Amino acid sequence: MRDMLSPSTVLVASGEVLSGEFDAEAVILDLRNGVYYGLEDAGARIWQLLQRP
Repeated sequence: MRDMLSPSTVLVASGEVLSGEFDAEAVILDLRNGVYYGLEDAGARIWQLLQRP
């Protein structure tokens, strides 16, 4: 089981991905393994916030 995040935990987006925004969605490409992720609404907003810790 993974550890819980604490209030002092700082999360940042990996520098090993490419991402872009389209309307209210985000697309992310992991350059290490070529996996593509698509995020809608809430996920896209969280990703946007992770860009600036």
